[in-house]
Amino acid sequence: MKFNYLLILFSFLLICKTSHTQSVSVIQEYNDSKVAADMAINNYGDIYICGAQAGYPMLIKLDSNGNEIWIKYFYSGFAFTKMLLDSNSNVYLHMSTSNTYNTNFILKLDSAGSEIWRSDSIAGDYTSGLLINVNLIQYQDRITLIHNARDNDNDDDDIGISTFYKNNGQFVSKIEIEDNVDNYPYRMNEVPLKDSKWVLFGYDGVLELTPDGNYSISTIPNDTVTDIPGGATIDGYITYSSELESFVDNFQKRRSYIYWYDNNWNIIQNQPITPQNFTLNDTSSFPVIAMSLIKDKGILFAAQPDIKSDSNLYGNAYLGQMNPDNGIVVWDTILQENPTGTFSIINSNEKISIAIQGLYTGGSGIRVYKVNLPKINYNTQFITSTEDVVEHTKSNTTIYPNPSNAQFTLQSDLEIETISIYSIDGKLVKMIEVHSTNYSIAVDEAGVYFVNITYSNEKQETLKIIKQ
Repeated sequence: MKFNYLLILFSFLLICKTSHTQSVSVIQEYNDSKVAADMAINNYGDIYICGAQAGYPMLIKLDSNGNEIWIKYFYSGFAFTKMLLDSNSNVYLHMSTSNTYNTNFILKLDSAGSEIWRSDSIAGDYTSGLLINVNLIQYQDRITLIHNARDNDNDDDDIGISTFYKNNGQFVSKIEIEDNVDNYPYRMNEVPLKDSKWVLFGYDGVLELTPDGNYSISTIPNDTVTDIPGGATIDGYITYSSELESFVDNFQKRRSYIYWYDNNWNIIQNQPITPQNFTLNDTSSFPVIAMSLIKDKGILFAAQPDIKSDSNLYGNAYLGQMNPDNGIVVWDTILQENPTGTFSIINSNEKISIAIQGLYTGGSGIRVYKVNLPKINYNTQFITSTEDVVEHTKSNTTIYPNPSNAQFTLQSDLEIETISIYSIDGKLVKMIEVHSTNYSIAVDEAGVYFVNITYSNEKQETLKIIKQ
């Protein structure tokens, strides 16, 4: 009996240890002309991959184990370049042909891939130019497309912002930002909404954009600027860069660095990213090419390390896990399946982490990796969603009781001008004129809601309520 007990205990401990170790596995592969452009994961762990194949926009849906649920193709001559999901797994896609400004659309599909609406062509003055660095953002009842516009003078600095209603695709507004000083373009992989603004990174500055379209451009000193956002934290921002140190005999020797900024864009510290299982020397290169911040698990990042004598055109496929407090790599692996393509996308939520790799030169072919990471100890607090902002932002207003099965009372130290209540999927439930420091609100159906408060000083904040 004692032996059986010890055997059961040992087996349990072995299972626990195994479930808390890092692992990477290939869960799907397409050895054809499919090209992945972007990827998103819903709350159930389903994986959506958009791109193109043979002149058609393509959308793939996989379950969390990589089993194909469906593949669908859409309008001939177009391609999908960017996508996002809402809480109901509706899919929003940027669709274009040759990226010309007057042939760009937003397409909304349901979770089964059926079309709900297609927007009108995106309005703008750059009718002969190109769109580059495209991004999609959703907020409350609207979807926003942000992009750089390249005009006939090859000026990449002009930024376009087009907004549509989520329920019907109706065009709401546009903003065009003309940068006359010829700065480098802004990259469109933004950090989430923080302090009522999004942040979009450029090579020598950042664009801060509010949901109502107001913006400011902040210049960062050239000796500290980086070109790729890692993400937002409560105390500031994390960015990373891949810097060319030398170019000899057609070999690019690169090193990667991680940077920490405070909320005012003062640099706090920076340090090189040092892999565990790849040696850095004069004949090796280590460019980090993608990064994803995951609650309780730190930073998942992808790199394409290369050795000068290696015959692999693009280097090796590499994944690592990093502590966000200090940039130390706590685990990494060089994958054995080394195609001629490169990593293009990584994405994560609290349930699943996925990396996508092109198989062939030019990015065609798709290999999907599932990455299992254990929790690690660190102090940095990430902002990866609107709920994070609600949870961590110091509020001027108290809501009580919360949760509630009846009314909610708002008590503020500022005069409240208006209150807008949104369902969790971004639908406007009601808007109320208040002009007081306290007010009671109610919603009919049980669920999670976001209360957007506008104060008399024109400041805004969003708080979460739960109706039982």
